[in-house]
Amino acid sequence: SMENFLGRPHCVIFVEPDRKFLVKKDLIDCSDLMEKANKILTEGCETPLHAKSSLLKLAQALQNIDLAHTPTAPVKIVTKYGKEEVLSFFEMDFLKATTWFSYYEEFAKLNIEERLELMQAIWHVFARLYKLSTAAMGKRRQMCEEQMLMISHDT
Repeated sequence: SMENFLGRPHCVIFVEPDRKFLVKKDLIDCSDLMEKANKILTEGCETPLHAKSSLLKLAQALQNIDLAHTPTAPVKIVTKYGKEEVLSFFEMDFLKATTWFSYYEEFAKLNIEERLELMQAIWHVFARLYKLSTAAMGKRRQMCEEQMLMISHDT
């Protein structure tokens, strides 16, 4: 949003701030990420699924995505969470959400521009819920401790 980009609430967006208080913002080029998402949405779901309802189909798709990302190695503890790690998880989460939504037939009926706009608006909600469910699974399987957050199945 403009508020986040400028670092000011919307009620003072058009008021020119004093130059010494301006915060430097780093811009991240997401064109490669959007091309990957466009490819996923254009090609459609990886493996067609059939279920009694869209909800069951999405649940089955999520299980397939989970199986594709199940770790074979022991759990790796992330001790550094800097810019590179954040961008890596950002990309992984966005593409995982895009892959999951590619299984939703009603979503596929929208034109590609609308689907990309929706993904940009909602991927972070999917990512947050996915991380919470992954952490719960990790705690249930005793793969991580109570005060830890398991954030990914990927290595």
